[in-house]
Amino acid sequence: MGIVGAPIPVKPVAAVLAAGEAAMEAARESLAAVFGPTDIASDPIPFEFTDYYRGEMGDSLLRVLWAFERLADPGALADWKLATQRMEADIATRLARGAVSRPANLDPGYLARDRLVLASTKDREQRIYLSRGIYAEVTLIRRHGRWTPLPWTFPDFASGAYDGFLDASLAKYKAQLRKTAGGSAAHAGLGGNAG
Repeated sequence: MGIVGAPIPVKPVAAVLAAGEAAMEAARESLAAVFGPTDIASDPIPFEFTDYYRGEMGDSLLRVLWAFERLADPGALADWKLATQRMEADIATRLARGAVSRPANLDPGYLARDRLVLASTKDREQRIYLSRGIYAEVTLIRRHGRWTPLPWTFPDFASGAYDGFLDASLAKYKAQLRKTAGGSAAHAGLGGNAG
C-alpha cells in the first residue's frame, strides 16, 4: 500500500500574454503581489501562433514567461488560477480601451522535475478537474533531456520558443530543491528521465 506524504514543492510560473507595455507591467506587479519576486524571465516574443485572442486582445501581442523565486505546494494551483482571474479583471478595468477588452491573459502553472503544468478554466479531455471550476493540464514533459510536447500542447509551447527559459528555470528549481533537502538528490528528483 502506498504511503500518503507531502508533495515535493514546485516552482510557480506564469505565462503572460499582453496587449502592450502597460498591460505587461500591470501583470508583473499583480503577479508579484501574490507569488513574490521572479527569478527567471523569458524574453518577450511576438505572439503569432494563433489568432484566437485577437478579438478581445487586439494585434501585436507579446508573450512572456516568468518563474517565481519561492517554491510552493502544487495543490494550490486552483487558488492561483482564481487569483489570476481576479488580476485579469482588475487589469481590464484599468486598461481596457476600444476593441481591447482584455489587455492581459495570465495563465499560472508550475514547473516540476519532469513537467510543466498549466491551469485552465476550460474542460478538455486531457485536463484534470481540481476544484472551483479549475482544471490542470500537463503541457510539456521532460524526456531524455528535452521538453517534449503532447498532442494537445499549445503551438507556442510546442514550438520550442520557451525551451531556454524552461531549461534555466528547471536548473534553478533543482538547485533550490537540493538546498532545501540538505543535498538529497533523491528528494530533488534528479534521477530517471528528468534529464
